Amino acid sequence: MITGKFLTRLIMCALLVTGNVQAQDAAIPETLIDQLETLAESENAEAMYHLGMLYNNGVGVPRSPSKALAYFRQAAEKGDALGQYKLGCYLVGQFGQIDGLQLNKDEGIEYKQAAAEAGYALAQYDVAGFHFQQKQWDSALEWLTRAAKQAYRPALVALAGIYSDKGTPVYDPVSAWQYFLLMPESTGTEWLQARRSAVEGALSAEQKQKAAEQKSSMQFDRTALTKRAQAGLDRAKALVMQQGD
Repeated sequence: MITGKFLTRLIMCALLVTGNVQAQDAAIPETLIDQLETLAESENAEAMYHLGMLYNNGVGVPRSPSKALAYFRQAAEKGDALGQYKLGCYLVGQFGQIDGLQLNKDEGIEYKQAAAEAGYALAQYDVAGFHFQQKQWDSALEWLTRAAKQAYRPALVALAGIYSDKGTPVYDPVSAWQYFLLMPESTGTEWLQARRSAVEGALSAEQKQKAAEQKSSMQFDRTALTKRAQAGLDRAKALVMQQGD
């Protein structure tokens, strides 16, 4: 039986290995914000998203969740998948309650789902989490696998943890070992490392070989959307330059 403690442990492991894929460099050109605002005024959805990120993180401008939300909403309404993802984060309450925001988990999940379907690894991971909470195992594993195939390490951790847990209906130590092999041995908390050792000790040589073959057959490729998110300010600068040509 899946427990709240198990969920908490998985979340803690994921937090430890999550890179800041949307990191924003604090040193930005003085003109960048003005240029992004000009593009946003001309209905450029991606510029709206980047402005939302700047206000969300307080980079180059005073941090303002309200302004960030407004830009994310505009970007989302114009179909920008990253804007949809961030709007979804606000709607499900990840940033708490802010002025002008009425939390709506169902609507937030819909926006995250749209971003996941567009190929954003972090959205795919989040959507998997919603299915996981509902014990919708097939859907959860499908979305986690999509994120894992983009080399999103928290998804690798989650898959290793789920497949190695005898309390889940999808317990599969061979698949668990496959995902453990994709991570450094020091990855995660002591709990995850203990789980790794337990799986390794329980498998036969033939099972380990099968897991190694499954690992070798995996192909990793980040989508254009995930790459855009990870590019952060570099992408914003490139957008401004492209529009200026």
